Order: sequence, then C-alpha cells, then structure tokens
Amino acid sequence: MNNQEKFAWIRFGGTGLVLAFLCWKLFLAEAPVGADGWEEITESVSNLLYVLIIAGAVLNWPRKKDVVADERDRAISASAAKTALVALTLIVAVSGMIVGMDQYADLLTMHSAAWFEHYLIACLALAWWVESSVCAFHHWRDRR
Repeated sequence: MNNQEKFAWIRFGGTGLVLAFLCWKLFLAEAPVGADGWEEITESVSNLLYVLIIAGAVLNWPRKKDVVADERDRAISASAAKTALVALTLIVAVSGMIVGMDQYADLLTMHSAAWFEHYLIACLALAWWVESSVCAFHHWRDRR
C-alpha cells in the first residue's frame, strides 16, 4: 500500500466519522444546534481536520528512493477531485432549491444561523468524503 492509498483510507475514515457525527447532531440529536456543547464539537472537528492535514503531510513527505506519486496516482487524484466538485455542486444546488421553495420557507425560520453554519460544514465534509472514497476505491482496485 503506497502513501497516497494510506492517506486516502485515513481521510475516508476521518471524514466519514465527522460527517456521521455532524449529520447525527444536525438531524437526530435532541438538543438544537447552538445549544450548550456546540463549541466543543466545533473544536473537536477542527482538531480532527488538523490531524488529517498533518497525517497527509507526513505520509506524502518525499523520502529517498520513494516515488511520491506516479501517473496513475495523479489520475486517481484528478478523478476524485472532479467527482467531489460535482458532488459539492449538487449538494449546494439542491440545498439552494429546497430553501427557495415556498413549502420549505419555514426551514429558514425554524433553524438558527449556527445550524446552517454546521450544515454547510457537513456539506463540505460530504464532498471531502466523496473525494476520499473515490481515491480509496481506485487505489484498492488498482493495487489488488
């Protein structure tokens, strides 16, 4: 397993956990977003993202006699980035259409600004999870 594949699996697991936790807190938790405890959640998510960034830097650090990335790794990365951009575009477009519909007008007044902030963070986490899952899948398929 090369470094790009290791980092893809780390991102897949980390962003999956962040996404699952944010979705649970946004849609299923009893306490509303913005209530006590959300500062700790934001801090925990930020710390996890810092850990993922540092892990990526360490795993992708060039070493002697190591190939940092070959053509296939770059193609996988480009494909995953394109897929993540399409996913993020769809997420934002669907969210914008739902908010703009008359029957969902109460959605704006029902949720706080903190809820929408965390919803947008969850949307970004979903796009990054899509990117890392495409990378992990292609690396897994190619290396086996």
